Formats: sequence, structure tokens, C-alpha cells
Amino acid sequence: MGGGLGLGARQWRRVQRPLWLALVALIAALVALLSLALLPGLMGYSAFAVYGGSMEPTIAKGSVAFVKPVAPDTLREGDVIVYSPSTDSGLPVLHRIVRVRELDGRQLFTLKGDANETVDPNEVELTGRGGVAVLTLPWAGYLLAFAQSALVKAAALCIFVVVILALALKKIWLPQKRTAARA
Repeated sequence: MGGGLGLGARQWRRVQRPLWLALVALIAALVALLSLALLPGLMGYSAFAVYGGSMEPTIAKGSVAFVKPVAPDTLREGDVIVYSPSTDSGLPVLHRIVRVRELDGRQLFTLKGDANETVDPNEVELTGRGGVAVLTLPWAGYLLAFAQSALVKAAALCIFVVVILALALKKIWLPQKRTAARA
């Protein structure tokens, strides 16, 4: 009796193992990508893809920066922080603190990208919690951006559906081994 897809039982067995291995490899890759996107948040960190080169060579464009939330009063000169400027881009900025000063009970930070000639034009006052970069992974930013894309989320859903269908069809198509009933 045939295995499935019009293949004979012997042909189906030769095809079945590589198909399952490919499916397992695809699922493992998807889990790795989703872990890169979700795991830092579960551990209390934020992960940011570095889109600009202002921190090169210290932090390369395309890296992932893992940021630990901290109280702004714990930040010091030399710390690399992430903040959201009040600009239209909405992208967070990753720069180094080059000066901290107090003004009327407020802490103001002067920031500069390592690759930049001059400091940022405006001092920054962080309210609430700040974020200090504790780890960067070169090139992983491209993977993070990809993992957080709608394409990957749709692919994850499709793979989930395909796996469920494959398991259901396996039960239908492949003959089950019959065991003799014990009396």
C-alpha cells in the first residue's frame, strides 16, 4: 500500500526522514530567532538593533544592544545609554555620557557618539528610568530586526499550521502498526 502523495511505501520512507529533519531545522531556526526577539524582555532587559554608526568602532552598525533599566541618578560619565529623543524618527539613540551636571535639582546629561566629532547639540534629562547598555552582539541587530518583522511572525504561524497538518496527515496516510491483543 502507498505511503502518501502517490509514493510507494519504500519511496515514502526514503523521503519522510529528510522532510522531518528539514522541518525540525526550520522550527529550530524560528525558535532561535523568536528567542532573540523575546528572551531579553522576559529577563527584564530591552534589546535594540543599532541602525547608525555613531558608536563605531565600539558598537558596530547592525549590532544588538542589550539594555538594563536603571535609575537615572545611577548613571555616570562613560556609561553608554539608550534614550528616546523628542524627534520625529522615534528611533532610540545609543550614545555615551560625556558629562553629567545638576541644574535646579535635575540631572542633565551631555551625550556623544564615539564616532562623532562633537557632542550632541542638546543636553538630555532622563525622567523615570534610564537604560544602560550592558552587552552588544555584532551583526545580531539584523537578525533581531528580521525576527521582529511581520514576515517572521506570519511564517511562525504558517509553520505551526503546517506542523499540525503534517502530524494529522501522518496519522491518516501512514498505516499504523497493529499489535496483537493480549488475551
